[in-house]
Amino acid sequence: MHKLLAVSTLHFKEAVQERPFAAVCGLALFLLSLWLFLGHLTLGEQRRILTDAGLSGIELCGLVIAIFLAVNVSVREAETKQLDLFLVYTSRSNVILGKFLGFAALIGLFLAGAYVGLAGLLALYQGLSLALLVAWYYTYLKLLIALGVTLVCCTVFRSAFLILFSSLSIYVASEWFSSGLVFSRLRAGGDGRVVLLEWLYRLLPNLDKLDVKPLVTYGLRPDGATMALHTLYALAYLGALLALAVLLFRGREV
Repeated sequence: MHKLLAVSTLHFKEAVQERPFAAVCGLALFLLSLWLFLGHLTLGEQRRILTDAGLSGIELCGLVIAIFLAVNVSVREAETKQLDLFLVYTSRSNVILGKFLGFAALIGLFLAGAYVGLAGLLALYQGLSLALLVAWYYTYLKLLIALGVTLVCCTVFRSAFLILFSSLSIYVASEWFSSGLVFSRLRAGGDGRVVLLEWLYRLLPNLDKLDVKPLVTYGLRPDGATMALHTLYALAYLGALLALAVLLFRGREV
């Protein structure tokens, strides 16, 4: 446990010092300023527009940390042989889990700061509600799954381009697959292509189920039972991703 915490702390500190993280924080501050400006231009719709734009922008910035920053750190570790030092110090499973915990802490910290800023803007327009806290929770779950997918891709590929492409492709497909599946059912009925798409939908993370932005925009939130089911699904899928990443990394030559 001590070695696991040491690896996670090291990854957290290393990621904080990365220029992309500073750029993401700067982008978040710029977006907050932009949303404040837009709020003055949209009389009567400030809360809805600020909430919708704010949630989307924060998720996008968090995605940069979960995918781009994680890939940047992982590839550099392999190129500078820092990964070899980790493997001398601790086990392969601790390297994967420690990296996940370090970036999970960083994502949580970023989301906390970003949502506090958004909450401050919404408070100016009397649009602050408990639903914003629910949105933070769901966004965190989605980004943790995106981080898990990235770690799996890091164990499969060595090229930064392939890791980025595969991670982003899976994330985008997971967000929009349900809409495409509904469209395919309407057009093709129950043929083999639709069956294949349904199996792919079950295999990919169903991130559309964790998208509560349309609800939160209008001050609504899922009920407790739904949140519990979504949490169980997210944690189970995340556990499967981490187990797969550890398994693949154990069989990989460094």
